[in-house]
Amino acid sequence: MAVPNVLYGVAVDSQRRIFVTFSDHVEVLDPSKDAVWNVPKAYSNPFAILGDIKVRSANRTRVDKQGRVFVPEYEKGCVSIFSADGKRIHELYSPNRDMKPVGVAFGRKTDVQNQIFVSDFDNGCIHTFNSEWCYLGKFGNNLHWLMGLAVDSKNRVFVAMASGIAGFNGDNMERIWSTRFGTGCGDVDEMICSPTDVAVDIYNNVYVADWNTNCIHVYKEEPLHPEKWSIVKIVGCWGGDFGQLRRPMGVAVDEESNIYVADSKNRRIQVFLNSLENDGLSVQVYKKSENGTWAITTGERSNTRTGANKLSIEDVNFPLGG
Repeated sequence: MAVPNVLYGVAVDSQRRIFVTFSDHVEVLDPSKDAVWNVPKAYSNPFAILGDIKVRSANRTRVDKQGRVFVPEYEKGCVSIFSADGKRIHELYSPNRDMKPVGVAFGRKTDVQNQIFVSDFDNGCIHTFNSEWCYLGKFGNNLHWLMGLAVDSKNRVFVAMASGIAGFNGDNMERIWSTRFGTGCGDVDEMICSPTDVAVDIYNNVYVADWNTNCIHVYKEEPLHPEKWSIVKIVGCWGGDFGQLRRPMGVAVDEESNIYVADSKNRRIQVFLNSLENDGLSVQVYKKSENGTWAITTGERSNTRTGANKLSIEDVNFPLGG
């Protein structure tokens, strides 16, 4: 069961609204409205998502191109779907209703528009649904500690798991990479230790949030060596300053390669601006106050990587299973 009020994920839609997933609700932030503002009325109930319906053990919300909001509910065993105006319109269940979802992503398969992939923590597999929300099947059985997942323009499915990032062909569900994906050699900063979430940008670069190294790893596929990946950069390090992270639980990226991070133990959302173009020096921090308002501050990121902040044993309890 989820720990109350823990940040479990972040998502961004085409309008750059930010969807912040807490364990018992989701809040929607619209930076275009004002720098400091209340949560919009439709999302203001602290125990509800998009209205007056409670959610249980929410994980890593995602938003599709139609603006519909998909919320994995670990304890309830389904993915709840809400319309853009905040109404619950459907729930996705596995046939035996034994699914324990912690992540959701949308496929690119041409004959199954808006194909939906759901990572199942307890059963170690990935479930698939079509655009009509009918169950298609599952694949990748016996995977260990599944968390978030993402799909690129080639319909390849990337899923965070205990041993790294696994890759699957979203068309035929075949595994195309081993469990060890893009791990570093020697430098602890370059090692994937405990990935919690994955995002893919419009260039098919892969972003991995890592709980233990307190970093976002960015990988790029080498053009002359298909299915071989190298680190483009590492964003973040241990700490509470601008651009520093403590146990990131979720990651998202928009069309301008701004990186959105659910900075769990710092209880905030951080946005690394234009990260691929200018090394993400400018950072926006979204922090919620006790009265429910969100304040936005901007600063230059501190990314000093010393032995003191590469890894830390503080707050190592990992909130598994949503």
